[in-house]
Amino acid sequence: MRTAIGARRMNCVILQDLSGNPLGFLLCHPDLSQPAGDCVFMTLPGRAVSGYLDRLLADRKSAGQSAWRADSREPLVLRVTSPGPRAGLFVRLDESGVGVWGVGEPTGRGVGLAKIQRS
Repeated sequence: MRTAIGARRMNCVILQDLSGNPLGFLLCHPDLSQPAGDCVFMTLPGRAVSGYLDRLLADRKSAGQSAWRADSREPLVLRVTSPGPRAGLFVRLDESGVGVWGVGEPTGRGVGLAKIQRS
């Protein structure tokens, strides 16, 4: 059975803080219907790196190419690993493409909101 997430080719996840303010993006290749791939973090142009979440994303952006893999499909759980001694990140999305992202294990509480960018 294909969920709403699996029915479309998606490769962009919007990353927000818990209040819904945009922080950046996770751009994945190939699309998220695949089991794994490469990705990069993008911060918002002109946004000052001021808080913990800003630094978290800026650090991963400066690391360059990261890797993602889908641990499960319902809900969609992505594990993201970046080069160097950085803690892994997760993105957990429900079938509507909305969820949370965070540091460490995907069973943990998210540090921010995440949603699929629909084209």
